Amino acid sequence: MTKCAQLIDVVMLTKNSNRPWFRRVLAAIKREMPVHHFIVVDGYSTDGTVDVVKEFFGGKVIVIKTKAPLGCARYLGMRAVDTEWFAFIDSDVEVLPGGYKIVQK
Repeated sequence: MTKCAQLIDVVMLTKNSNRPWFRRVLAAIKREMPVHHFIVVDGYSTDGTVDVVKEFFGGKVIVIKTKAPLGCARYLGMRAVDTEWFAFIDSDVEVLPGGYKIVQK
């Protein structure tokens, strides 16, 4: 990632997302995107989901715990964004190599 890349906040809605592919999803985000904050809107996971996100993004993680419906959860995540651009990324979607550079244009 180049130093001039614009920082972006990532918002991910989760609930027990710690599946076999989850670490690969997070690794791809970390590799491909200049993350400012990683905002986890979590439905009170009991499988270590939030801990795994913190392993990858440490102090960049903002956790919002809620049992709100999907639309409200998305709204709560957006309210925590403090960058010009942000991305919703599902917990089972892997960012492809070069994907961020393409959408950044």
